[in-house]
Amino acid sequence: MFDEGALSAQQRDTARTALEVAQAQYHAATEGYSMAAEGATAEDIQYAEAQVAQAAAAVKNAQLQLEHSTVKSPVAGVVAKKTVEEGEIISVGQPLFSITNLDSSWVEANIEENQIGKVQVGQVVDFKIDSYPGKVFKGEVSDVGSATGSQFALLPSDNTSGNFTKVTQRLAVKIKVVDSGELVLKPGMSAVIDIHVK
Repeated sequence: MFDEGALSAQQRDTARTALEVAQAQYHAATEGYSMAAEGATAEDIQYAEAQVAQAAAAVKNAQLQLEHSTVKSPVAGVVAKKTVEEGEIISVGQPLFSITNLDSSWVEANIEENQIGKVQVGQVVDFKIDSYPGKVFKGEVSDVGSATGSQFALLPSDNTSGNFTKVTQRLAVKIKVVDSGELVLKPGMSAVIDIHVK
């Protein structure tokens, strides 16, 4: 989180310093206990034991604070979007980052309804990305949508007046990237596809 700028260097260093101070206090308390145990009264030993326990609790608390100053993603990937800024107070369950897994890329193509009958799962796809001119990538159709995009539009095109204009609809086709080589495909890139139909 420090590397992404959401945690200041001062906050991280403060947590580390608190841990070091707590560890030093714990070390001093254990040494004091050892010295007190050699020739002290029962009351002195109890006092030293209490100091050791208090110092151990301080070390544990400082370690916990240091651990909480680092945010770890439960999934592998790269940060695509940061939704918090340095110094903001965050709460449990609040999204901090959007993580993108670049190892499982796919292309989504919107195929016209009069062409969708030719597309089947498993067909080979060649596609080009504007970011890599001249490079042809390989893919495979992994899913053919079962409804047009207009069925899920925020503003449906209901026509109650009786006027009718036929608009060719499109269905989403998901294409799994089979081989991108060493090149990184990022979310939102535009592609031109060529599906090998039979």
